[in-house]
Amino acid sequence: MTMTAKAAPERSGEAVPQEAIDNTIHEFGDARAAIACLLAEIDRLEHELAMTRPVVSRGFSRGWHHDRWAHDGQA
Repeated sequence: MTMTAKAAPERSGEAVPQEAIDNTIHEFGDARAAIACLLAEIDRLEHELAMTRPVVSRGFSRGWHHDRWAHDGQA
């Protein structure tokens, strides 16, 4: 089962609501399947981010990439 793109709700550091967690587990039928799919989605998104780094200027990203690179050793 693949995840579909949905607009992410605005979050500013707060925890994910329990209802969202319950809905995700219910959608997949079991917690292990949900976790496996979410981990695969994280890998895909990290790959997309890595692909943007060489082509998006630091000025355009206004330092966001620089902050990320500083934390993962690619500054």
